[in-house]
Amino acid sequence: MDQMASACGEANKLLAMVCQPAEVKELVMIPSHIRFWGLDSGIRHSVGGGDYGSVRVGTYMGRKMIKCAASDLVSVSSTSDAPAQSDDYKEKGRDVLKSEASMEYLCKLPPHRYEAAYSKDIPETITGDAFLEKYGDHDDMVTVIDPKRSYSVKAPTRHPIYENFRV
Repeated sequence: MDQMASACGEANKLLAMVCQPAEVKELVMIPSHIRFWGLDSGIRHSVGGGDYGSVRVGTYMGRKMIKCAASDLVSVSSTSDAPAQSDDYKEKGRDVLKSEASMEYLCKLPPHRYEAAYSKDIPETITGDAFLEKYGDHDDMVTVIDPKRSYSVKAPTRHPIYENFRV
């Protein structure tokens, strides 16, 4: 959203936007008697050092990994005959996994689900070649995976999940 504010914002106006999908709504005048202060926490964001394109690729790679893992878990839960859980409990679990398997935005994944089910399997980095071999594509129409490049995956995947929870 920083990029949208930089590109579309105007002085002394708030930029109203919808984040999913990124869509600018309107500019809103700030009344002259209202003041805003920005406080720098001094905390560096885990994705702040990378160029936008590679961070975006890493984010989409992470989302694809999570969706594939969730889809695999749906398949396993459908064939499992574990009698320890009620059918209702199993069905609710399958519904959660199905939702995660079709997730459009990482910020929709709660941090506790990310940590419990997926974080341990998301690599810090992966080469484009290794990712493409295992997953085929990252499902982003804007960026292209360079097979020879190494991409940070864990930090850009984690960022929207925890940033959405934080705010």
